[in-house]
Parts: sequence; structure tokens; C-alpha cells
Amino acid sequence: MDYKIDNDSGYDQPQDLYGPSDNSQIQYSNKQVDIEYQKQNSTNETNDIIRFQMQKQQLGICGFLQLEYYQPYFNITSNEIKQRVKSCFLPIKPDFLNIIKQKPDLWGPFWILTTLIFMLYSCGNLSQYISEKNNYKVNFSYLPVAAAIVYSFGIGFPIVLCILIKFFGGDVSVFEIICLYGYSMGCFIIVAVFNMIPLYWMKVLSLVYGLLNSSIFIVMNILGQIQDIGNNKKYIILGLIGCCQLGLMLTFLLYFFKQS
Repeated sequence: MDYKIDNDSGYDQPQDLYGPSDNSQIQYSNKQVDIEYQKQNSTNETNDIIRFQMQKQQLGICGFLQLEYYQPYFNITSNEIKQRVKSCFLPIKPDFLNIIKQKPDLWGPFWILTTLIFMLYSCGNLSQYISEKNNYKVNFSYLPVAAAIVYSFGIGFPIVLCILIKFFGGDVSVFEIICLYGYSMGCFIIVAVFNMIPLYWMKVLSLVYGLLNSSIFIVMNILGQIQDIGNNKKYIILGLIGCCQLGLMLTFLLYFFKQS
């Protein structure tokens, strides 16, 4: 900042050091830096995808029997995890499978499913404690039952669903479906917290939210993968997804968060 003397007041008045043309040049330079940064990020993502595909090809047909086969699915940044978690809470946007198409991950689904198991065990016991303070006993069976249900639904069912879609003529990767289902379960972590509230209508309302959020998220993203198969086959797939989602919600309500 430079100064000049005002003839009327006699005080120094501030004067801009940079003129309009200089400000324009600075703004133009900042835009150029942003463009270069975006190009660099895009190049890095492309290189990661190419490296990911090459690692799978090098391991051959029986590569899935080796630990190295699964290593690329855990090679993911925290920013990518955040972007994918945000997507699961915006179920009406069917762009999740497009985001993970070339680079599905197992890191996010593994920790989401594992966290949900812990939340079902802890929140289920806390819910029973709040409801039955005098006759309360810790239910240790919640932990193995939660692990069996959550891992079966988050890993086992997507494998069966992928086989069915391929049998009907659809084109989808098993890791994409596992990734989709893993992230769809993220909303149930919040649902588990709300189910500690000793109000039956609150339990039902929160579980209905979890059912709708996860179901819409799955269906909106999977429709693009089954749009080319026949309507009857498509309805079978969607019906199977809906029944399993409803069964999961009822299991949570009637077993982990039952009202005494």
C-alpha cells in the first residue's frame, strides 16, 4: 500500500499499489494454477486406475487365491473415502457406481460393516439396559449374531446378487456390488444410535429411514446395470433386493432393539 498527501486535509491517503491490470493478471494466474492442479489430480487418478487394472492382469486367472489380488482394493485415499461416504447419504443421485466403476474399494465397506457390528452390539445392550434397568443382563450373543448377519448381508448377498445379474445377462463386477452394499450400510450406524432412545416409535421411524435410504441408494445405482435385461428378470432382482432389505430392518428391530 502506497500513500499520497491530500491537499485539502493534509493527511496521508492510502493508494493501491496494484492497478486494475495487475489485479487481472493475478486472478488469471490463480485460475491457471487451479487448472493445472485439477489436471494433475485427473492424471494421478488415471494412473491409479491403469496400475489397478495391470496388477489384476499380472496375477492371472487364479489370482483371487493370492493376497496380492485384493491389495489394490485397499489402496484408496481418505478423500475418496469421504466422497463415497457422502454419496451414500444422497441416495437419489445414481452416480455412485460411476464413481467406483474403475476403482472399487473394500477398505470403506470393511470398516463400515465392522463398525456397524460393534454399534449393534453396544447400542443393542444399552437399549436393553435403558428399558430394563432392574432385570438387565449383558447379551453377549449380540456380537456373533451381528457379525453373522452384517457380513452375510454386506458380502455374501452381493456375491449371490452379482451371480444372478450375470445369469440374467447383466454386466457388473462382484467388487462393485460389495462396495455398493458396504457403503449403503453406513446409514444404519446412525440408526443404531437413535435406537437407544426408549421410544418405540423412534426406533421404528429411524429403522424405516435406514431401510429407505439404503434401498433407494442400492436400487438407484443398480438400475443402470440391469436396464438391458428383460422386465421380468429386472423385477426379480429388485424384488429380491427389497425383501432382503426389509428382512434386515425387521431383524434389527425385533432382535437387537426389541421393546420390552
